[in-house]
Amino acid sequence: MTDYLPTSRQRADEGRITVARVFTREQFYELVWSKPMTHLAKDFAISDVALHKICRKHGIPNPPLGWWAKKAAGKKVKQTPLPEAKPGAADRITISDGEFGRDRPIWQPHANRHAYRHPKATTTKLHRRTRS
Repeated sequence: MTDYLPTSRQRADEGRITVARVFTREQFYELVWSKPMTHLAKDFAISDVALHKICRKHGIPNPPLGWWAKKAAGKKVKQTPLPEAKPGAADRITISDGEFGRDRPIWQPHANRHAYRHPKATTTKLHRRTRS
């Protein structure tokens, strides 16, 4: 497995620290095939869907569904080889989304989570109450 070290930079205008990680296609390919995408996504503080999109954009194959389960069960699994890069494609992959020291609050459910109900759902519940 390839080790990766984050490089940090601070935005002077916002006072936030953004972590940027730079990889070659080969390094990122090895990383994608080293552990499940959901685990990598947590490491990068992005979603697994975003990670899949990065792979697709740079032509990096990722393990198909069930690949990790088969590997864990001891079955023989094939790793898709890394294809050649498309002409004009970037040779470096930069992931810079995880921010530290954010000012925006963490999402919390609204205190009155039942404040909005669909009109038909409310009517149905009221109708049931009056019939009983």
